[in-house]
Amino acid sequence: MSRSSNQPLDDPNLQIMNASERYFERLSPWLLEVGSWIFGGLIAFDLIMLGPLITIGLVDRAIAVATAAFALVLPLDVAGLFLLRMVRDLEYVAAELDLENDVRQTIQRVVPSLGERPTPPTTLDGLRKRRTRTTLSYSLGILTLCVALTLAGMVAALWHLAWWIAVGFAAMALISLALVSLARVASRPPISAAEREQQRRFTELVTRQAKEQSKRSDERA
Repeated sequence: MSRSSNQPLDDPNLQIMNASERYFERLSPWLLEVGSWIFGGLIAFDLIMLGPLITIGLVDRAIAVATAAFALVLPLDVAGLFLLRMVRDLEYVAAELDLENDVRQTIQRVVPSLGERPTPPTTLDGLRKRRTRTTLSYSLGILTLCVALTLAGMVAALWHLAWWIAVGFAAMALISLALVSLARVASRPPISAAEREQQRRFTELVTRQAKEQSKRSDERA
């Protein structure tokens, strides 16, 4: 990621950016592994649900909605799993280094005038990080849509049995999400009043600097 040459090293925005990049690098392997597991589980679940629905046929509107939801979500699950598996496999084999750098070095040795300089390792590392970040962003969007369609199909299938079962399932899904969020918040270490005040001042400093940079950009424009 390019940084402005006149940006001081102690800039809070730069420090936040660097900390976010380090956190993302540590978290990326876990996200790739868990994401692949989730997409694989969704594929198996959708196939299990889709089989009996096809056998039943479109007996009512609820079954039609459920069948359509599970049929539409299946290609998305496969696409998400493919993206994550592709990134994991490229991480292991270092495809960019083998394919791009080796070919460029060979061309440069055979025809120096036509050959390009091999990409330095730092650039390749930046491309790898960008690829991983982009893939995870797209995968997260696909996963959100997959979960929404799967829940919609499940609610519709349960509605075919009884409306109150579908409502109870939807309510329990929301309660489960709220419990996971509460557990995540409760697991964080307690923050003292002094630390909370430091965070408030730091946020104000970052906001003020962002406004000043935006104002300077508008004046230059």
